[in-house]
Amino acid sequence: MKIPLIKEITSTKMHKTTETYFPLKRFQKRYPNCAVEDSEAFDGSVLPFDDYKKGTKYIKYSMTWYNSNRLLTVPGFSGIKTGIT
Repeated sequence: MKIPLIKEITSTKMHKTTETYFPLKRFQKRYPNCAVEDSEAFDGSVLPFDDYKKGTKYIKYSMTWYNSNRLLTVPGFSGIKTGIT
């Protein structure tokens, strides 16, 4: 694989990240029971990518991704799967 981060993520059954970004309003709507203060939000211009919406406040949060690819248990497979089975 050409991108080491993709290889790292797809070759494990679970991947934890501390740098996930979400628009504040969407986060509050999707997770109404999660207490997030407006003071924790920041402008999108400081994000590590260029595809952000101007005037939108973002929050940074942790996320755990679980890989459901059953081929990871077979020796010799790298974890990349294309399509839906």
